[in-house]
Amino acid sequence: MNLPVSPDYTLGPGDSLILYIWNIPGTALYDSAPLVVDRTGSAFVPRVGSVPLQGLTLAQAQEVLRTRLARYYSGFELRLALGELRAIGVYVLGEVARPGTYTISPFSTVLDALFTAGGPTKMGSLRSIQITRNGRTLEELDLYNFLLRGERSVGPPLQAGDTIFVPSIGPVAAIAGEVKRPAIYELRPGTSVGALIAMAGGPLPTAQLDRVQVERIQGTAGKVLLDLPLGLTPGGGESELVRDGDLVTVFPGQDRLHNTVTLEGFVRSPGQYEWKPGMRLSDLLKPGVVLPEAYRDRVEIVRVKPDFTREVLTVDLRQVSASNPAPDPARDIVLQPMDRISVQSEVVGPATVTLSGEVKRPGVYAITKGERLTALICRAGGFTDKAYPKAAVFARESVRKKEKAQLDEFVRTEEQRLFAETSAVAAAGEQAGPLRESLIQRQALLRMMVQHVTVGRIVIRLGDLDQFEGSDSDIPLEDGDVLSVPMRPSAVMVLGAVRNQTAVLYQPGAPAEYYIEKAGGLSKDAEKGEAYILKADGSAIQGYTKVREMEPGDAILAPSTVEPKYRPLPLWRDVATIIGQFGLTIASMVTIFR
Repeated sequence: MNLPVSPDYTLGPGDSLILYIWNIPGTALYDSAPLVVDRTGSAFVPRVGSVPLQGLTLAQAQEVLRTRLARYYSGFELRLALGELRAIGVYVLGEVARPGTYTISPFSTVLDALFTAGGPTKMGSLRSIQITRNGRTLEELDLYNFLLRGERSVGPPLQAGDTIFVPSIGPVAAIAGEVKRPAIYELRPGTSVGALIAMAGGPLPTAQLDRVQVERIQGTAGKVLLDLPLGLTPGGGESELVRDGDLVTVFPGQDRLHNTVTLEGFVRSPGQYEWKPGMRLSDLLKPGVVLPEAYRDRVEIVRVKPDFTREVLTVDLRQVSASNPAPDPARDIVLQPMDRISVQSEVVGPATVTLSGEVKRPGVYAITKGERLTALICRAGGFTDKAYPKAAVFARESVRKKEKAQLDEFVRTEEQRLFAETSAVAAAGEQAGPLRESLIQRQALLRMMVQHVTVGRIVIRLGDLDQFEGSDSDIPLEDGDVLSVPMRPSAVMVLGAVRNQTAVLYQPGAPAEYYIEKAGGLSKDAEKGEAYILKADGSAIQGYTKVREMEPGDAILAPSTVEPKYRPLPLWRDVATIIGQFGLTIASMVTIFR
């Protein structure tokens, strides 16, 4: 509404005008009069009367008024200006968000009217918007000229009663891949692949134009693929016309770098460098590039041979360094594209050990070669007053790997044996049902044991540091060792073939039989000769009657006897074997034997 009005603005009913007159003899310096174009298209001018102005431009109306006033005045000056503009009503129909009648400014364009109506919907066309006046189509507007190229010629000036109709969207095609604006575009007749790529902003620099793929719908016959080379030959694939429903894909080209060598390791600026013909190792490893801690006696060059196998070349950097008074040109290897130069360090990373539980300063500690467990515990401030060193768990990574391999082999052997026994059950006749049930239980128990077995534990007898220092258990530490010191327990576990598997409150001096009785005694299927004590430190002692005194955290295990008719099933004997080899934790054994 605040736009400047040009002299060719056409007047109509509702326009408000201001008439300025000056230099009239016998009057004031100037005078002004408001004029309004009424519905008859005329404006009333004092002393002149009604003057028809509808359909005249602003410049024409000013000359008409000058002529009329000249009949009454002479030597005057005149200027006609617009005050308030009239409003016009237009219809916006079709596939728009809010179709209807809208009152807009006479300066409004088709874009303004569409914006007022909420714009075309997803199913509305942007390329064939029709402008109708007095039953005749004035123009069919293509908004792509404005949206993609910024052209402001967006239809004729609107007048009252004009109709803007947005039809349904026409044929569409999608373009994806290495273009600037991948999207779905509406097509006009005769749109080519090249034109579609241009509508998408053109290809990216990474686009592979020697193969642009078109996925085309062939009706009930399904789809076909067309591979089109663009720009390689006159009249190439870019002239192929796009059809409704096509999907055009512009693939990325190769992003592999061929003229590079890679420098990695202990250098100041690792990364990729440009390879140049005749480039040698000394050109890349110049003085100051290699860090002080680098291992200069052996620099490795990993090279890809023509048959795509790799070879490793080793170079003594001191013999090829430019700072060497007598460098050896024969050892200054000529580099090839894709070479990878690796510079290692002379400094070995620190080995670390983890302390957790009831130590005063738990955490991860760096150790020196040959450092023993006692020294590390002292560095951590020793044990807390709640610690129970006898039940400490010490795990070693190298032992874990070996025991894991042994456990896997044991499980494989047991599974083969169970499979063979399962095959023999079919011939057991009436006994097949109980035997099959027993085998299923053994298979389930084997799986549970595998999940709960703790591998990597080394049995150590940890106690008072003064007595522990220098003992057999004061072992040298290795990288990855873990020591966990629990709180002092207050019970003894009784597990296996007893009437009530439970934890019994520890009583100083009480023998093993005391805890068996508290658990209800051994059950009738208990294997009394196979019962044993599992100490808190992970060691096991066979025959609980030989140990007259228990300690907090100990466990009494009483295996069961399982003797089917067709052959013995050493169920608990297998369990005892695993426990003896790998040392189950107390929590794991509770899960298995329940």
